[in-house]
Amino acid sequence: ADLRRADFVVKRRAMEDAFMALQ
Repeated sequence: ADLRRADFVVKRRAMEDAFMALQ
């Protein structure tokens, strides 16, 4: 598994969740 890509996906999802929480 590509840990670097998995970490990127996790960070992206966390950022999207935070963005949704602001709206």
